[in-house]
Amino acid sequence: MVENFGLLVSRSKKAASLLSAYAGQIRVFGQYDADGITATSILIKTLLREAKSFHARILKQLTENNLSISSPIDDSEI
Repeated sequence: MVENFGLLVSRSKKAASLLSAYAGQIRVFGQYDADGITATSILIKTLLREAKSFHARILKQLTENNLSISSPIDDSEI
């Protein structure tokens, strides 16, 4: 677990950099449970602080069907 911490930090920094540079509207999806609502709230607060345009949605269950993202991000980008 500790050996993956460096990877987590580097990917988090890359994701933050991508979000910081992005000028379009950001879509945020969260799951309707305690940790999903909490994580979505933290992300929304961060986006508000950075004055980013976003749309947030809490879903009962996260599935490929209800996410239907038009331009998915490849894991290799993060």
